[in-house]
Amino acid sequence: MSDGELQMRPICHALLGNLRGIVIDDPTKGLAPKIVAMVGEVTQDTRRRGVSVVLVAQKLAVALTVSQRVSVMGHGRNGFEGTPEQLTSDKHLLSNWLAV
Repeated sequence: MSDGELQMRPICHALLGNLRGIVIDDPTKGLAPKIVAMVGEVTQDTRRRGVSVVLVAQKLAVALTVSQRVSVMGHGRNGFEGTPEQLTSDKHLLSNWLAV
């Protein structure tokens, strides 16, 4: 299996297994941009089907497009919790916690 196929397995299990929730750890790690977009679309579709998704992501853009709520964690604590819109409007948080 390719890296992309391996990354999609937990999502497929959630859809096939009729699960109520799933935790996905960095599903876009090491993937080509087209596959990253596909993972985002499948993750959004999973949410639309009523499956709760906890997504751990290194790529901020992916996390923001598929999330209803986000948390920023680092240095052993939670630095932020709110909506993607609140996160992107907080310039201090973006520069100090996310180096954006």
